[in-house]
Amino acid sequence: MIDAVAKRLVGVPLQSGIQQTQKNLASSAIASPKAAQTLPLVPISRQRLATYQQWEKLHRGQRQLHQLELSSEGVKQLLKLLGALAQQLQQSTPRPAVVQRLLQRLLQWQQDNGSRFGIDHRLTPVVGQASPRWFSLRSVDLLSPRQHDERLQINALGQQHQLVLQGGANRATLRQQLSDGLAPLGIVVLGGDELQFAVEDKLWGALQQGLAMEGQGQRLPAGQSRPLKLQEQFHQHDPRGWGTLDTAQQRQQVNNAISRLSHSQTQLEQQLTALLDQVLGKNFEVDFAALELRLSQLKRQLQPQSYQAELASLMAQANLSRSQSTALLAD
Repeated sequence: MIDAVAKRLVGVPLQSGIQQTQKNLASSAIASPKAAQTLPLVPISRQRLATYQQWEKLHRGQRQLHQLELSSEGVKQLLKLLGALAQQLQQSTPRPAVVQRLLQRLLQWQQDNGSRFGIDHRLTPVVGQASPRWFSLRSVDLLSPRQHDERLQINALGQQHQLVLQGGANRATLRQQLSDGLAPLGIVVLGGDELQFAVEDKLWGALQQGLAMEGQGQRLPAGQSRPLKLQEQFHQHDPRGWGTLDTAQQRQQVNNAISRLSHSQTQLEQQLTALLDQVLGKNFEVDFAALELRLSQLKRQLQPQSYQAELASLMAQANLSRSQSTALLAD
């Protein structure tokens, strides 16, 4: 039902394209007085404007339906992979080789199909934006107390920013100063004993390509910008951090993922139903018998030589010869 409705909505014109056409006509009319005389702008009637708006609504709804259907299909495939993995882990003596093969199959699916089905690295359907990326900085201890102030210059994401780490400050104060200084770059300082950061998934690739800092010789070298190595940290929902799945805590992550995805599947189905009601109306029903009859009539009308075949049929029913039919048409 959903696929049929979605296919019927493909190819609907967008309102933005219509507005752009109007702007182009208006600009050409202003630029050329003669064009303004020969091609006057005609206002669009309210009825036609309402029709355009309805078409744009249907087209936007079709895109949303398509994305929800893809996410729902992706969740089903993930549940199948996770179910096989959980079944192997529930055996009295799980075979490590089989467990690792099933886990690698899950990771490969995420790498190859995650973006297509809208499933992010935490096995979560993407609604709005993907889950953030966590990382730490290797070989740099920015929370170590120092006697003097140190000014840091940060180059990241095509921007340059400076912050000052106060001399004699404790780790909590230094963490807060880092949080305030990195916030304009879109980098969030996470809580916890270790210094970890978070950044939006869409910025992760660019940040990996270039994050450099320059200090004053206490925590970072002075006089040169030092490229920093980012070490990605895996969230507990990220299967890349599940390890060998040989502990009870690691195995519980598989069961938690199945529970979360089952809940997500229910939510996606509810969203699909609500979106269909919003786009088509709650009382929308398809009379398939009438639709089939209408399509068959249209097919007959579009067939080549349909008039000739119909005329031949009428001649046969009236038992008329070609000469008699020609005489009647001539009259």
